[in-house]
Amino acid sequence: MATEIYCPKCRTEMTEGYAVDHTHGGKVQSTWVEGEPEESFWTGLKTSNRAAFRIQAFRCPACHYLEFYTTDQVNI
Repeated sequence: MATEIYCPKCRTEMTEGYAVDHTHGGKVQSTWVEGEPEESFWTGLKTSNRAAFRIQAFRCPACHYLEFYTTDQVNI
């Protein structure tokens, strides 16, 4: 995001970051997936035919509030 984000709790400028998922292949940026989670025997969760977007996170250095936004759509 190009604009500055301010904490809705205390109005301090927030710091940009991202959420990490730890996988067997290493570390990847977390994604938001549309719909309710459905378990899959082979992959943990079914994600086929669902919209998915990378997650961008902002943290307030004063009160530690976290706020998440989705960015570009990804194929999962």
